[in-house]
Amino acid sequence: MATILDVAAKAGVGVGTVSRVLNNSPHVSGPTRAKVTAAIAELNYRPSAVARALSSGKTSALPVFATNITLPSVTARIRGILDLVDEVHELVVCQVREPEQRFEFVDRHAVRQPAFGVITIGVDLEPGEVASFASSEVPVVSLDYQLDGVPSIVIDDVAAGEAATKHLLGLGHTRIAFLGDAETGDYRSRASEERRSGYRAAMQDAGIEPIPTYDARVVDGKKDAAGEVLLQATPPTAIIADADSTALCVLAVARRMSLGVPNDLSVIGFDDIWAADAAGLTTIAQPLEESGRLSAQLLFSLARGEDVAMVTRLETNLVERETTAPPS
Repeated sequence: MATILDVAAKAGVGVGTVSRVLNNSPHVSGPTRAKVTAAIAELNYRPSAVARALSSGKTSALPVFATNITLPSVTARIRGILDLVDEVHELVVCQVREPEQRFEFVDRHAVRQPAFGVITIGVDLEPGEVASFASSEVPVVSLDYQLDGVPSIVIDDVAAGEAATKHLLGLGHTRIAFLGDAETGDYRSRASEERRSGYRAAMQDAGIEPIPTYDARVVDGKKDAAGEVLLQATPPTAIIADADSTALCVLAVARRMSLGVPNDLSVIGFDDIWAADAAGLTTIAQPLEESGRLSAQLLFSLARGEDVAMVTRLETNLVERETTAPPS
């Protein structure tokens, strides 16, 4: 892919001259403009949206805002975003957990140093925060959370939770537990809550009322929560974990308790991170890296003033591996 440096070299001019031509500056002579235009056409150069943003006084930064950047599903999306980073672009990964950090993030990238654009991952921006970015003409794309007034890339997490539960019900399980995030806190996981809702709906559709103690909530540690579920007098025969990373913790606890998987316990996760395949984990897969690339594409389109879809729904699918089987 040609860069602005290639265009400058082909036309025999400086990068600044190419930039002025791209921004329709009147301070370029006709013959020079013609040489630059010819070089752009010959190299099939696509002007960087970031370079255009620089001429408007914004920084070249593209902050990626997430509440937990260590999650494998988040890092996979960041890899997808990096696939589309160009030669003038600065990717800034921000982890924001406390309200004070969140205020600082919005103030810095929307007010004090307006960014080229912002991508959020699993973050529920408040209307006032969305308005702050809009007033500074900083485009925002939301990944994994549908936000009003913001182009959002999501999956149907409720349907995904139903699919995971129906898979286990189809195998003959009725004692099915769900292990996910607590429903309290400033930065609770919407995806976890909606997957839990899908689990409850599928169980009720099957005529099975979910047992309250099987609806487990992770507060301090995933392994502790998994152990508490499995140590009940009548333990579940299957566990749905709200993410593959949680499911891997369940597998570790099962090994420690000498439980065979899937003979004694079936386990299913969500996301299909790279470790899921290595562990033979049955999971509900979603296109993580593809969603990252798509978020960057949408951001560049917004920077060019193009119309984009406000909601993009990506498909999920069941990947059946070795951790689910009929109850013994």
